Amino acid sequence: MPIVVQYTTNVDVDTYDEVVADIEFHDDPPDGLLIHTAAISEDGRMRIFDVWRTQAAYENFDRMRLRPALARLLGDNFEDHADFEVHELHSLVSPPHRPELDDLT
Repeated sequence: MPIVVQYTTNVDVDTYDEVVADIEFHDDPPDGLLIHTAAISEDGRMRIFDVWRTQAAYENFDRMRLRPALARLLGDNFEDHADFEVHELHSLVSPPHRPELDDLT
């Protein structure tokens, strides 16, 4: 069953970009990831919304790639995701590929 993972983290955009580069998120997307989004909230925190094919796929990514990178890059500043939620996906609209959106990533 597909899931939505959402969390807000206290890392800033530069740290987010370091983590993404370290785990090669764009160059080697993790198995089971359907959609990843990241936005900056009004208070400067990163808001992450992901859609995963299964919870197991997300948990594997978190255990094998994300948490090790966070610990490596943040050291003692590493914190668990404070506002972490997982929900079963109810609906997903995926329009056909639109090349004009390619510049967003």
